[in-house]
Amino acid sequence: MLGPELRFAYVNCRKTGDLLFGKERFSDERPAAFMGFHDWLRRSNERKDLAGVRFWPLERSSALARAIHERPYLEPWGNDGQGVAVWFQSDKTYDPAISGDQSFGLNRVLCTAGGDLLALVLDTDGVSEEEMRSIGQYVKCEATEWIEC
Repeated sequence: MLGPELRFAYVNCRKTGDLLFGKERFSDERPAAFMGFHDWLRRSNERKDLAGVRFWPLERSSALARAIHERPYLEPWGNDGQGVAVWFQSDKTYDPAISGDQSFGLNRVLCTAGGDLLALVLDTDGVSEEEMRSIGQYVKCEATEWIEC
């Protein structure tokens, strides 16, 4: 969740509906629409540690554009600033040679009714269990559930 502090959860990215994350309910900004692609920013093959993820939305939502300037763990990415990097920790070192997944599957931006909180749902098919666990070393993991609408 892209709130005042970064939080994450393991969810099935193939499910649809609203996402209940803690006490907050998130709805899909563009249901069933292609949102873009993402790259997992890996430190090294040996460490199996993720520094962050960069998301290249097809179109930047106004809520995502606002969040980039309000959250210290987010920053614009790319020459035109269309992309966004989500950093899991303050050390932003990563190896570009192993960080170019370009995963096009099942990327979504969800937001609360007021639009002040966002949830980024990304496909993790190319991420190892060790890499997923590494996120939990830096970011609080919480329970979530999908709600059918």
